Amino acid sequence: MTEDDAGVMVGIRDDGVGFSATDATAAKAGHLGFRSMCQRAQSVGGWLKTQSTIGVGSTISLWVPNRPQGPRSMEPVRPEEMTVR
Repeated sequence: MTEDDAGVMVGIRDDGVGFSATDATAAKAGHLGFRSMCQRAQSVGGWLKTQSTIGVGSTISLWVPNRPQGPRSMEPVRPEEMTVR
């Protein structure tokens, strides 16, 4: 896990049996797995990447911004930036 001014990166790597990324991301009744994790990462402006080779292992990388989406979203709004609707 690493962090910088832009966001947080999490990487997980193993040397296990691996899997088919196509099969893992396919929609299956009752299974949300990678599809759900990817959607959750994207919903906050991040991303999820999976790499896997059967018989070799897998790497999963997740990055999320350390601020909510939007310009200066964690800073107070200045009066000159306010608009009346």
